[in-house]
Amino acid sequence: MRRMSAFAATVIVGAACATVGAARPGAAHAESRGFEGCYGFGRVAMSPGITTSPRDGTFRFTQNLGPCRLSDPGVLSGTLTGTGQGRFSCEAGQGTATFLARWENGKTSAGTFSFGTLGNHFAGHGMVTQGEFAGDHFGIGGELDPTHPSSCTSDGVTEATSYEGVGVSPG
Repeated sequence: MRRMSAFAATVIVGAACATVGAARPGAAHAESRGFEGCYGFGRVAMSPGITTSPRDGTFRFTQNLGPCRLSDPGVLSGTLTGTGQGRFSCEAGQGTATFLARWENGKTSAGTFSFGTLGNHFAGHGMVTQGEFAGDHFGIGGELDPTHPSSCTSDGVTEATSYEGVGVSPG
């Protein structure tokens, strides 16, 4: 079994802890609201393909969100799109991304987040900077399912399906 570097472990654990914290509501809401967020799934495209050797790259994502339970009861579903960049390999990575959520009530939320990956797992945290939920914390965490996992040792993984939870909590 291959050991992960202390730096990679710190990034993943820190991102995961931040995501868990971001997905939890503030203390004033904890008793009555519970989890505030959405479940999602969608596609992620990476360029260049991710291999066993770390290298800089970019990605874009399109996710369907829902069901949602957020502080605005009119938000039950939506879509999440965005782009990002970072340093990645099939074993671990880290980067930053921008996102735009389009809610079914016609409103939008935009922001940024930092994230880490470990194998197929990812976790990130950031802020909603514009629109609905502006000023709130944003957290994301889940798994990537590569379209062709064997590409990791050849041309590189360029597409994956993602399954995640997205949390929004008071800033």
